[in-house]
Amino acid sequence: MAHNPTQYHVSVERLSVSNGAQHAETTFGGMVDPGGSKAFQLNGDVQPAGAKLHYFAINDYGGLQDGDAALAP
Repeated sequence: MAHNPTQYHVSVERLSVSNGAQHAETTFGGMVDPGGSKAFQLNGDVQPAGAKLHYFAINDYGGLQDGDAALAP
């Protein structure tokens, strides 16, 4: 579940979660509304403890902005 605490819409191009050799990523992106949450389907299995999230979002100019975010416990 992705949560957007900002007052802006966030267009997610893709998400990936990895933990060592385990890797899962989304097939489709989507938009997360301001203050909203959205579930994204991941393809693959990853143990959540210690996993890392990497995302690509589309910026105001149509380019990709990538970053890392913590997984909520």
